[in-house]
Amino acid sequence: MAYEKLFESIKIGSTELKNRYVMAPCNFIFSDWTGLINEEDIAYYVARAKGGASVCIVGAILCTELGKEVANIPWPYMTSIEHIPGLAMLAESIHLAGAKAFAQILPASGSRGNPMRDDVQPIAPSAGVEYVFSTDQSHGQAESILKSRIKGRWLKEKYLSHPKPREITVAEMEQLIKESAQNAKLAVLAGFDGVELHLCHHYILDQFRDPRFNKRTDKYGGSRENRHRFILEYAEAVIKSLREEREDFTIGVRVGSECGEEGGYTLEDTMWLAEKLQELGIDYWSTSIGFPPIPECKMDSKVDGGYLQWSRKLRDVLKVPILTASVHSPDLAEEAVTKGWTDLIGLGRPLVADPELPNKVKENRVGDITKCLKDNLCWVGFDMCLPGRCSQNPELGREKYNPKYLLTEGFKGAKMLPAVCRK
Repeated sequence: MAYEKLFESIKIGSTELKNRYVMAPCNFIFSDWTGLINEEDIAYYVARAKGGASVCIVGAILCTELGKEVANIPWPYMTSIEHIPGLAMLAESIHLAGAKAFAQILPASGSRGNPMRDDVQPIAPSAGVEYVFSTDQSHGQAESILKSRIKGRWLKEKYLSHPKPREITVAEMEQLIKESAQNAKLAVLAGFDGVELHLCHHYILDQFRDPRFNKRTDKYGGSRENRHRFILEYAEAVIKSLREEREDFTIGVRVGSECGEEGGYTLEDTMWLAEKLQELGIDYWSTSIGFPPIPECKMDSKVDGGYLQWSRKLRDVLKVPILTASVHSPDLAEEAVTKGWTDLIGLGRPLVADPELPNKVKENRVGDITKCLKDNLCWVGFDMCLPGRCSQNPELGREKYNPKYLLTEGFKGAKMLPAVCRK
């Protein structure tokens, strides 16, 4: 089969992408608790850039001090100038390997994130609404493995439970917005081509959308407009701040579509939000899941392309390009792009299993692809804050030892200038 549409270029905002395959944000914990980018982080992304992805979305990256305080895993950080050398080396390395580089930013985890500091309570829209481990069904078999095999008391307390959250104050919300807007500028300095706002997966912004977790009685709770007020204030401030530095900077959002349980937010809520975010000036939309996911969109579902149902409906309100993740089959991906169900295909775990997937599709070597089995064994270590591993790709987490991912030369001539100083 010819995969012509998948390898057509596309422009999102001011950024020209060489094909429709995108490396979706897929942290696998190679950073340490300093939040600094290291050699393995760089090699991990270089492998996927060399493998043919048109853009690598790095993330999520924590961008606030409160976010660092309540961190549930060792995220990369982007909160001060000390983080720029590593981030700049990462962005430049992705460019050298042939792809564009976007930074996905996150202000803080909500009560879904169990802080690794013992002296810290998680934050949430409302106090008294506890987050019970595995009820979000986010990592499939990984959760059942952890529940059945971890026996030690300390390990259970650390990784299988969530402390009672406290309600985030309005002053703290305002600080998250202020810091995110300011620190997003660091992505421009570091040489990224764009920023994606992480607005999903039951972290703090997404939990405000969900009536099951948002019981507030102030202007941030209750009605649809109130439950989405924080997310819109956040997005407006970050977009304005980035455009002050570069008018043409590409900005996207990743948003949950609907929750697969009564009482959560609905697709109608998301379509309303899509119109509001589009009015603020986003350049693309990335379709994702709500928690718990609907059955065909769970991490271990054998149904391929479940997210496409949402992207097709969101077409009614979105004029910007749409990125849809979890379309594993190249044949389905080609059909989806050709028929206009989506503009871009996001691959997370498929590129973890086989970094060369886009190149193999382009060369019509689909039979050579090492397929992601959706066994979710990769998430077991992740949920315990351990370095990422893949049942199909033993090289994951060791890419820095492979000479083909070692970049020994940088750009020459004017291309070596910092991105903000180029014409």
